[in-house]
Amino acid sequence: MRFAVLTLLLGVCVVASPAFCKHVARGQTNDPVATASPIDPFASRIKGNIYQNDFFGFTYAFPADWEIIRDQESAAKVGTDETRGTLIIGTPGDPPDITALSISFEQVPDVVGVKARQYLSDQRSRPPQSRLKPIGNVVDYPWGGQSFVRQAYSGKIGGGQMWQVDSVIFLKGYALQIRLMTNTKKRFEDFLANPKSLSF
Repeated sequence: MRFAVLTLLLGVCVVASPAFCKHVARGQTNDPVATASPIDPFASRIKGNIYQNDFFGFTYAFPADWEIIRDQESAAKVGTDETRGTLIIGTPGDPPDITALSISFEQVPDVVGVKARQYLSDQRSRPPQSRLKPIGNVVDYPWGGQSFVRQAYSGKIGGGQMWQVDSVIFLKGYALQIRLMTNTKKRFEDFLANPKSLSF
């Protein structure tokens, strides 16, 4: 139940077709040696609390006590094609602490002038952001040796207070997005204050 709630909060629509299950099986592994091709956005490996993506060229270190959700029902491709998907979801525990961090991608059109800042601004009209109010403006955010843009939100969802942070960068024709959503203000503030978990 908790995974279903977190998936809903993160705005992830799960599609588990036989073709996708095969795709996940070859693209994501616990073995230190990845088996997927680096031309595949899902080409990744997990070792302990470290998620490494070979296609985008980054690692993300989840806190040691977090659970990394990596099955196709909880962290899966969105839609019916290869244009967007959720790579990984991490969560620290059971309710009432409802916190999750997702890393996802979406192919962006090859249009001159489309920038990460514009992409992130356009996200405000999509759930769950559409039910939250932006905190300040979209800001440039150096993270992991790259230049992201970031937007924070807060508001009520389902009668409870929620905070969200979206960080986006354009890489290899995709928008790579890291999203934290939590009902705990301290986790929200700690996430903003501690950017050491990501490296390229």
